[in-house]
Amino acid sequence: MKPAVGPLVEGSRERVLAALREAAVPRSIRALASDTGLSANALRFHLDHLLQAGAVRSVRDADHIGAGRPATLYSALPAEGVDDDAAYRALAGRLATQLVRAGGPRASTDAGRAWAKELLEGRDVAGRDTRDVVMSILEDGGFSPLLSTDGDTVELRRCPFLDLALQQPAVVCGVHLGLLSGVLDLLGAVSSVQLVPALEDDGPCLVRLHLLDPADSYPVERPTIEENAS
Repeated sequence: MKPAVGPLVEGSRERVLAALREAAVPRSIRALASDTGLSANALRFHLDHLLQAGAVRSVRDADHIGAGRPATLYSALPAEGVDDDAAYRALAGRLATQLVRAGGPRASTDAGRAWAKELLEGRDVAGRDTRDVVMSILEDGGFSPLLSTDGDTVELRRCPFLDLALQQPAVVCGVHLGLLSGVLDLLGAVSSVQLVPALEDDGPCLVRLHLLDPADSYPVERPTIEENAS
């Protein structure tokens, strides 16, 4: 069994692999030279490495007619076939789709709330400030959060699930919304929370926290995902 291929080196070899993945049919070296602008010798060098890595396969041109040896044609394996991260992303995407089909619109936020319970069970949160707990969970989750000076808005400067969020925004953002609202509920905070996705837009996603004094008795807004204004 060949070892899994990690992120490939940037530059020409990545360009060759991208060209093969975009092609509808296997490509010859001559065709790849036109696709990439690389010389035949450079292509042979990169293709040899890609073949050894298991990211590319080769076959002889079955449609060859005439004298001489048939050309070698190259095709790329799907990213999830050679990259563990891509495989996990593909699996997560299928599970996200099934989650909505089987559980309905609230399935994502319910999953996030269950996640919140698991996370808090392993933490000592007694006496800790609510915002500190939220920031700690977001930091550990890989979101690189930044709290505003007024303490009401958190910028999520990184999303470890961005690829999946672009495909399934309602699912991914719904899970994160459920996580945040679940954490606040389990901490006993009188609160509401909004998640403002950025996704492909400039700027980070935002979490808007509305933490109220426990003595206040007026009703609070339930969690919702708020779309960016166009």
